[in-house]
Amino acid sequence: MVNVLLDFFKTDAGIAIITIALGVLIAYAKKRFLPSTPSDEWTKWEGYIISGIKTAEKAIPDDTPDKDLKRADAALKFVIAAYEKSQGKEPSKELIAQITNAIPVVHDALDAAGTLNK
Repeated sequence: MVNVLLDFFKTDAGIAIITIALGVLIAYAKKRFLPSTPSDEWTKWEGYIISGIKTAEKAIPDDTPDKDLKRADAALKFVIAAYEKSQGKEPSKELIAQITNAIPVVHDALDAAGTLNK
């Protein structure tokens, strides 16, 4: 019986079955044990990011030293405050990092669209 199985797995069909089984096993192990790709959870808060950016643009004058950094910080604080108010808890460090990275991207998109100061 063992010899029959060994002979079968030496054929093309046997190798194909082994390859498929290994592929399924690797896919299962990857899904089960490796963390998933980072989500874009920040997109749920994009409206607050836009509001924070526009609020910071109005609140911090153009002649302020380091205005860009201060505006980004003010926008981040705005979004975090909105998150805490709506969720009743602080956002995770991962979400804060995503929002921090999203602020300049959204700012540039608003600026390119010409809606930053409207």
